[in-house]
Amino acid sequence: MPRLAVYLQNLQRFGIRPGLERIVALLERVGNPHQKYPHVLIGGTNGKGSTCEYTARMLAQNGRRVGLFTSPHLYEWNERIRVLPGEGLFEGTIG
Repeated sequence: MPRLAVYLQNLQRFGIRPGLERIVALLERVGNPHQKYPHVLIGGTNGKGSTCEYTARMLAQNGRRVGLFTSPHLYEWNERIRVLPGEGLFEGTIG
C-alpha cells in the first residue's frame, strides 16, 4: 500500500472527524453569539486574505464598522485583529 494511503487511513483511526457538529454544539452552548450581528465568513484554499481585505474595505467605505480577523499574520501578530475604519488593535502597545 502506498505510504500516503497508509497515512490517510491512520488519520481516521486517531479521531479526525470532518464536520461542523462540534462547533455547532459549542456555539449553542454559549448562546449562539454569531447570530446577534451580521457577519461574513470567508473560507477556501486560496485568496481568503485578499477577499477579506477587499470585503472589509468596501464595507468600511460604505459606513460600516468592520471587525476583521485574519491568520496567519505577515509581520506582527497584532495584524490579525483589526477594526475598520482604523488600524490594527494594540497598535503601539505591544513591543
